[in-house]
Amino acid sequence: MHCCDLVSPVTAGGFPFAGRLIEHRHGELLVELDLDLEKDLFLADHVLIQAPEDRPLAARWPVLPFTFSLEIAAEVSAHLVNGRGLLGFERASARRWIALRNVERSTLRVEARASPAERDRTLRVEVAITQDHNDSPSFTVDVLYGLDYRVDLDLLFTKPTQVARSPFSLDQIYGERLLFHGPSLQCVCASPSFQEVGLEGRLMVRRGDQLFAGTSDPRLLIDPCVLDGVGQLIGLWGLPRDLYLFPIGIGKVELYRSSPAPGTVVPVRAEVTGIDDRTLTADIEIGDGAGHVWMRIRDWKDWIFRWPRRLFDFRRRPTEALLSRGAATAPEPASHCVRWIDRDKLPMGELEMVAQLVLHCSETSDWLRQTGSPAKVRQKWLLSRIVAKDAIRELR
Repeated sequence: MHCCDLVSPVTAGGFPFAGRLIEHRHGELLVELDLDLEKDLFLADHVLIQAPEDRPLAARWPVLPFTFSLEIAAEVSAHLVNGRGLLGFERASARRWIALRNVERSTLRVEARASPAERDRTLRVEVAITQDHNDSPSFTVDVLYGLDYRVDLDLLFTKPTQVARSPFSLDQIYGERLLFHGPSLQCVCASPSFQEVGLEGRLMVRRGDQLFAGTSDPRLLIDPCVLDGVGQLIGLWGLPRDLYLFPIGIGKVELYRSSPAPGTVVPVRAEVTGIDDRTLTADIEIGDGAGHVWMRIRDWKDWIFRWPRRLFDFRRRPTEALLSRGAATAPEPASHCVRWIDRDKLPMGELEMVAQLVLHCSETSDWLRQTGSPAKVRQKWLLSRIVAKDAIRELR
């Protein structure tokens, strides 16, 4: 496999997540940076609440994509590497979402510490990212630097016995919000092929002109959009199996060359290596669009949300889909209707998200007053609002 020459990341300069240097000691530094809805435009394309556009962006819970946390870690740690180039990452772990919930701006504290011991001329920098209102890190990763690319990952993919096109067309994937990603993060450029335990797909390397305000060509050390696209492909593989997936970790990323030019279509193949009650793991290989391997990933890990299908449909189209069910027979007179919903159709862990989708801004204070109540009481209160609103919508 051909590998390109390494380029020191510090020579690039102009990092979008440069931040403010707070403290710098030998082999360690502390940087603070602000996530800002006015500056970090990509956040508008990664929101958990698919509410109507007239709702303020901050109220739709913009979330920092997992792969952008990798980019932040690389940019900050690059100042400790003494001319080495970026090789990849190990032990990436997202412990909680980094989100802007009802705020326009949030400060991240990024701590980086270079390991004093080097192995095979590889320098390891441990990075922890903590959001302003938390006491412990939300994201941790080891960033690897060296003088030469290394080829340590040799992934073995099972030869597919049956291959089927995805049941979703390209228009459906984004147009019907099967994936919630907005324009700047829409990298899937063809309907993927699914196998029993894997997939093959294609991603488009996008320009970065929609990611940050004030720059049409941001300097990035990795391509966090394409990496996010990998998660999108795996998410599509999970949909027919009623698995709703969000990235939470990576065992190892190994880079073999710099990012391809915008407009390049890169091939991706992935194989699911394990599924349990809570997580899915996969191995991934991404080409560079010219016949070479761009990067390999071992133990990509997704958290599994086992939502009822009605909840998934309601999340992606809350103004059209109904969470509750109608009665088996229509009541009399025709101006009446009956709606019902089971408790297990609204999991306890999704109360906050569903409340944001269901409740009008004027009802927020009523919901907040429920904060100290037992979870079942809050659930019952929210269920009553859901069936009432669905009934009104049905009668319109």
